[in-house]
Amino acid sequence: MSDDPNKLTGGDYAHKTIKGVLGAIPVAGASASEVFDALVASPVSKRREAWMQDVSERLYKLEQTAEGFSAEDLSENPAFVTTLLNATLIAVRNHQEEKIEALRNAVLNSALAIDVDDSLQATFLDLVDRFNPLHLRLLALLRDPTADENVGAKLSNMTMGSLNQLIEVALPELPANREFMDLIWKDLFDAKLIGTENPHVMMTGPGVLQKRTTTLGDQFLDFISFPDVS
Repeated sequence: MSDDPNKLTGGDYAHKTIKGVLGAIPVAGASASEVFDALVASPVSKRREAWMQDVSERLYKLEQTAEGFSAEDLSENPAFVTTLLNATLIAVRNHQEEKIEALRNAVLNSALAIDVDDSLQATFLDLVDRFNPLHLRLLALLRDPTADENVGAKLSNMTMGSLNQLIEVALPELPANREFMDLIWKDLFDAKLIGTENPHVMMTGPGVLQKRTTTLGDQFLDFISFPDVS
């Protein structure tokens, strides 16, 4: 941020834009009790301020690395403003860092005008809101099962198996409760993010390591991943 009040940097513009958009979001109604204000409104306000500062700083950094990107123009971008507002409302309701990081990345990608329809952006944010971090981890795994070399090494000699075995190796915290894992899997399948309905079907070893995400699933992961501005 600039120390000269007469000179606005990209970071100043980013902060001004974010503050202007988010400043209109109420934290608590005028009739809220003091208890509610102490237990809910104050923490929510702190979350909102931390989120606003973090997004502003990331947009400023993005301006330094993304050719042609200007934070000054964001206030005139209605799609970005909508995404920012929606992401903010979700962020202040959450404490899980993986979800907040996904929301930050979504805002950055929207600022860069990622090739995702406005309505689809809103749908993706809704999925982030509904999902928990295990959904996001499982989906990323199913997009590239061998991204972790250790997973590929452990399963490379398997002749027959199921996707359960992949999950047990890559996400050991997930299959401890099979019903919970099945519920997470069903959520991803019902959202059309993966194309395999049943993770328990036996298949060849190489089949276990095949990509399972749909085109929509790939778009979703791209939208919530840190933008590639190289």
